[in-house]
Parts: sequence; C-alpha cells; structure tokens
Amino acid sequence: MTKKHAHTVSPRRLDTSSPDELIATHARLQRLVVKAKAGKPPGSVNYDLSECESIDPGALLLMMYAGAKLGELGWDAYATGEGTAHAIVLHNLTHFNLSDEERKQFPKEVGEFPLRAVKDANHMVAELDDWASTVRQGAGANPEDVAEWQTQIAEVTTNAIQHGPTGLSPERQPMPPILLAGHADKQTRRVQLAVIDRGAGVPAVLRPKLPEHFKGEKDGRIIKEACRPGVTSRCSPQNQGAGLPTLVGMVKANGGTLQIFSHRGLVHVRNGKMYHRTHDKSDRRLEGTLTILTLRIGA
Repeated sequence: MTKKHAHTVSPRRLDTSSPDELIATHARLQRLVVKAKAGKPPGSVNYDLSECESIDPGALLLMMYAGAKLGELGWDAYATGEGTAHAIVLHNLTHFNLSDEERKQFPKEVGEFPLRAVKDANHMVAELDDWASTVRQGAGANPEDVAEWQTQIAEVTTNAIQHGPTGLSPERQPMPPILLAGHADKQTRRVQLAVIDRGAGVPAVLRPKLPEHFKGEKDGRIIKEACRPGVTSRCSPQNQGAGLPTLVGMVKANGGTLQIFSHRGLVHVRNGKMYHRTHDKSDRRLEGTLTILTLRIGA
C-alpha cells in the first residue's frame, strides 16, 4: 500500500462574517482540494488550528465541505491544535456523530446550535424547531419574530432539498445531507444560522430556465436574479418563487445580513441593499450552496 503524503494547512483566521472573509476562508480551506483535483497523489491533510483563535458556523461548514471533497478524491482530512478553534470543531463533530437520542444529553452552551445533518424536508422542519427553541432561550428573542424567521428559513431550505439534486451527475446522486450550524447571542443581540448543501448549485439549476440573454451572465448575477419574486418558480411547478425574495425582504427589514454563495457567485444583503460578485479562481468555487443568515434581536 502506497504511503500517503502528509500536508499541513495552518489558517490563522476562519471567519465568514463578511463576503471578503468568507471567500478568504474558503480559499484557505480549498488550497489542497484544488491540488487534489489537479491529480496530485492522494495524501492526508492536517488543518492545524493552533494559531486560529476561533471559527464561526459558516467557516465550520466550509471546513466540512473541504473535508468531504478531499475524501471523495481519496484524501484523509483531520483537524489538530490547541485552543478555542480546535475545541469548537471537536465539540461540533462530537455532536454531529451522535444519534438523535444521544444528542438530548449532549452538553451545550446557552444559545448554541451545534453541527447536524438533514436528509429530507421533514427532518429539516424538526431541526429548525430545535433552532427556534435555541434562539428563544439563548437570546431571548420575541417568539413571534422567531416563528416568522423559522417559516422563511424552512421554505428556503426545503427548496434546496427539492432543487438540489437537479442536474447532479450520477456519481453525486443522491444529494449528500444538508449541514446546519449556528448560535444565538444575548449579549450581542445577534442570531446566526449557516446552511450548506452539496447540490447542483443555484446558477446550474436556474440558468437553463432563464431567458436567453441570461445565458452569458456570471454566477453572481444569476443568484441575484434568483432573489426576485417568481423567478425560481420556473424550476418547479410546486415552487411559488417566493422563498428567497421573502427571506431577502425579511433580512432588509430586520437590519441583518444574508450571504448566498454558490459556484463562483456570491450575493450579499447588508444595510438594506443587495450586492453581487463573481470569483473566477478555482479555489473560490463551491459545488453547492452556502447560506449564512444573521438577524438582529429586537430590531
């Protein structure tokens, strides 16, 4: 058996609080994935977190994504190090690998929503019930606000389950489970939820359904178009095309932020405005969709 070469990646920052940080974090974690795709002999990757002070829910999901991509290519991936970031990763992975029954006894901090996987729409509803309970208890959010947030998030994530498998290659079917992680902080009055799927991605699903003049548009512009009312209904007769637009409207009204990253495109909602961008470098591509939602409590 051929011995695998060992590689170490030592990120000092793993943060997705802004588009720039999100893309930089993704690029750090993808560095060896790009080499593996280029045919570099399989090896093992150690994400050494010794110099990384913390990792937020979005970055945690991007690390899980990188590990999964390396695994598909025959590589091994693991995290080591001392300090807060490694402790957070280990804590979330422990929760992730427990059964539903075992998780009831899992020690969690107030407001913590540790990593978990969702396989279908019914499971998603149950996990979002848990998230809503976390937000109410951990951050003291108004139950009516939480109910509205939960409804809008449920519609968007259910659409991801519905549309995600569309156009996937045979070797990627069925679509891998959707991953979720988040937290609610009473001190900062902020709630965050990060969701990642490894489906076909917004641009791949939507572009073939758009008018001809959109065919040459870049991914960021396509994702922005998906946020307009009625657009995503072209992908399925069951879809009313209101999920993303309503979520965007809710974020604007709340004064929160929303990031949607898929393929090479990223849409960002902040201060009531929407921005989009496209990144062409290979280490800035995501096969699937990452959504990071941050809401203000008491807005």
